[in-house]
Amino acid sequence: LMKTRTKFVALLSAIAFFMLSLFGLGGALRAFADGEAMPADPDPTPKSLYYFSDYYQCEEYYNNGFIRDILNEDDSFTYSELNYWNYGNSDGFWTQFYLYNCNEEFDKIENAFVIVEVRNSFTIEPVSEEWEHEERGYNFFLLEEVFSQLKGQNCQIMFICGLDEVYFDYNEYDAFLEYVDIHIKVDFASTYAQTMLYELTDGYWDNGLREPTTLIFDSRLPERFWMYRVLATYFMYLSSNNPGDSTEEQPFLDFDLKVLLYDHERGELYSFFQYFTKGIENIEPIAQDDYKQYLDVERIYIVGNS
Repeated sequence: LMKTRTKFVALLSAIAFFMLSLFGLGGALRAFADGEAMPADPDPTPKSLYYFSDYYQCEEYYNNGFIRDILNEDDSFTYSELNYWNYGNSDGFWTQFYLYNCNEEFDKIENAFVIVEVRNSFTIEPVSEEWEHEERGYNFFLLEEVFSQLKGQNCQIMFICGLDEVYFDYNEYDAFLEYVDIHIKVDFASTYAQTMLYELTDGYWDNGLREPTTLIFDSRLPERFWMYRVLATYFMYLSSNNPGDSTEEQPFLDFDLKVLLYDHERGELYSFFQYFTKGIENIEPIAQDDYKQYLDVERIYIVGNS
């Protein structure tokens, strides 16, 4: 059942992305509003639109972009609301989303389009010790509770995910997707990183690398940070060390994988771990006399977008 649902969600994502490619997200929403992308409801016409996001560009989408175009063109929308909560442990997206639910604000949302966009993290600490579910799955159960309620209030839900969905799929935290009408996955970095892992391990996922390897990220690749985190998580999982005590770099060292950054502006190589944790301005480049230990390996991969 789990694999079947996953395949269906993937297919739905592909359809939604196809609509997105043809018409833009605005076109997808218009088709959604016209009943072309979902079964008919007793009262399928939306009365309002709610947009919840942790993405920094959502305000532009809402005020001047495709969402504003939809609201201006379709007078069936009588109300709209944007809730932009940036990522953070104390007062960020998940804290505010939780409080919105605690304050019974979702009770007021009926006959609406609800867009929930998550691009930063699923895994921050729970914001309430009273939450009854286990800590790791906290945010997924919160989504399940909210989405279930909204479907009961005749709402149509679009879920935009910019994160690696393997996490909640693997841990069977994907029950909230059963209430989603349109599921759009915009996380291309994780898919790319997983392809890299397959190449690095020759398809032997459970054994790690087959020979010493150096991986060099191009500084012009926007997704380099997220791809590094996906790779670190994978090797941390395989590492004999306790993941809770590991640094981000140790799992790579355990499998003889050296990860570097080539900075185009400076024309220098850097340790990606130091770059990731301290920033380029606070670290020294690798001395050319030390290049041999990084480049005298069986395999070298360079990852970039140009």
